[in-house]
Amino acid sequence: MMKDDSPTPEARDDGIDASTPSEADWQFEQVEKVARVLYAHAPFAVKDMDRWKALVRQAFDFLDNLHAACEEVLGKRMERREMVAEASARAFAAQHLPLTVPFQEAVRFI
Repeated sequence: MMKDDSPTPEARDDGIDASTPSEADWQFEQVEKVARVLYAHAPFAVKDMDRWKALVRQAFDFLDNLHAACEEVLGKRMERREMVAEASARAFAAQHLPLTVPFQEAVRFI
């Protein structure tokens, strides 16, 4: 979606630049559920179309931010799991050391 091979992303009709991941295009049902909850929390006049549009934009923002937060937390959890697995493997290996071990070999388990 680049114009004239320009390094600047082209803006879509919705104002989101082309470099935004496709996950930002949420399904209608997802956006509608969030919008319903937001409306229930802060109702307004049904005929206020500008407010409806703002509510939908807010629902999209909520989903975008939720997705980004989930990815960040998932990444941290995966890192922590890897660290725990490595520590468990070292502890398991240390349990199976013979009673006498050369110092250099024992240092790896301390």
